[in-house]
Amino acid sequence: MPALLDLWQAESGWGQLTEQEWRSWTIESPYGPAIIAVAEDEHGAIAGQAVFSRARLVVDGKPISAVRLAAPILRADLRSAALRRRDHPVIGLYGAGIELARRDGVELVFARPAATWEAFFRAMQRLVPWTPGATEFCPRVIEGMTCVERAADAAPVPMPRDITVDAVVADDEFDDLWSRASRSLPVYCGAVRDAVFMEFRNGRFQTYGTRSASGELMGYVSVDLTTRLIVDSLGVTVDALRQSLVAVVHTVLRDHPGLLKAMETPLLANVLTELDFVPNDYRFLLVCDWLDGARDASPIALERWHLGVHD
Repeated sequence: MPALLDLWQAESGWGQLTEQEWRSWTIESPYGPAIIAVAEDEHGAIAGQAVFSRARLVVDGKPISAVRLAAPILRADLRSAALRRRDHPVIGLYGAGIELARRDGVELVFARPAATWEAFFRAMQRLVPWTPGATEFCPRVIEGMTCVERAADAAPVPMPRDITVDAVVADDEFDDLWSRASRSLPVYCGAVRDAVFMEFRNGRFQTYGTRSASGELMGYVSVDLTTRLIVDSLGVTVDALRQSLVAVVHTVLRDHPGLLKAMETPLLANVLTELDFVPNDYRFLLVCDWLDGARDASPIALERWHLGVHD
């Protein structure tokens, strides 16, 4: 553990992490302990890690056992190795994690890496092309999404009629919202957005619930007020999701004026354009594939996902 934390602090660029924070994220996750691949050098010192966090997904209404690749860290002196080589240490970390995941019955791997990792995954596709049943393979789905932003001086957003915005939402309301939304929204592929997800993935952000005239929860939008980024959203229907975004954008800009950013997913593209969000130069990535080497990748194509920034 001390060696892993030292590696994180020295090489990740994300600052210091306590042992309890690391355990909460990996070992004590509500979805179960993560699979952790570790690289050792010739002296037995830890030189790299890759975490495959457990996740609960649904694909076409069926629960899927999945892992989310996160926090690939490599010691600085090993990063100079050309990505064009199959023996690159990061490829080894990835392959080790995939092998363990398959043994454990995991069906799907996905990642939400920084845009700078796109070149690595594209190179992997040339080095270790997808082969049915192969342990060493590169995911077939590698797609980018534009980051869009709304200028601080853009025209005011009118508040939709008969909708209220509430910062207090009970856990059972989130569970009920997911149950209803998963049946009516086009959530063909995505994370189960219940109360557990809201606490674990969105707990550190400001979540605004939106309610209809009857007081029933019709959606939510989670916002990172520090980075000014909309990180997640859900509605019981497509129209409820649209109205929720409009209502929360109005509320956030009223209470916290300034620039606001969002990830332009296929599901949100129209409403974000309606709200005067325009592209900037940042991109978000989705990388995913089945692990059994037999299933068609089209059910997990980008246009079928309901995505937030930190799924």
